[in-house]
Amino acid sequence: MHPQPNIALETIRSLSNGRTLETYAPGDVIFQAGDPGDHLYAIIDGSVRMEWGEGIYELLAPGHCFGFDVMVDPRRLRYCSAVALTSVQLLPMNREHFLLAIQEFPMFALESLQALDERLRRVKASDS
Repeated sequence: MHPQPNIALETIRSLSNGRTLETYAPGDVIFQAGDPGDHLYAIIDGSVRMEWGEGIYELLAPGHCFGFDVMVDPRRLRYCSAVALTSVQLLPMNREHFLLAIQEFPMFALESLQALDERLRRVKASDS
């Protein structure tokens, strides 16, 4: 499994206070490539497998966020699939919650961009 990103799990837990969390069992599909979406997800507990195509995947652990694509363009369809590897507890964030998180925790935005950059580099490296 890849190292956890700089996004602190404590920050994600702080963001989850008073919010409804989603839980998935091992093997549950969180979303599939081509699905519309209006939430990004932060992993509080468990692990998720992101699948970009045949043999291209990434394993995410607590502290990781995924599904940022729909925050950039709400009309965009998911470009990958997310599947629960273990029992997983997620904090879903719609665009409004995401913007509030950035305001409340300014480093969340920078850490999110850094994590996305690292993820993109790993996907590009595995594709070559």
